[in-house]
Amino acid sequence: MKKPYISLKIISKSGEMLHKIGSSKTKRIFHFIQREKFQDCEFEVCVTYQKDCQNAGTYKTKKDLVQTLRAFTEN
Repeated sequence: MKKPYISLKIISKSGEMLHKIGSSKTKRIFHFIQREKFQDCEFEVCVTYQKDCQNAGTYKTKKDLVQTLRAFTEN
């Protein structure tokens, strides 16, 4: 089975996209999240497992994002 592909967008409260990152390497995404300091923003995440199988959502805190990514990727 292929590794899931993770797409992450960080959007400011005003609606401006601050960062966009995507990778099938989960460590890369987790390191990016831990390294950056995010304030007053939302996180849009989409994890694609196969062509028609994905999980997606919008999160307001870094803690919620990390918990969700761990659940989606089982890390």
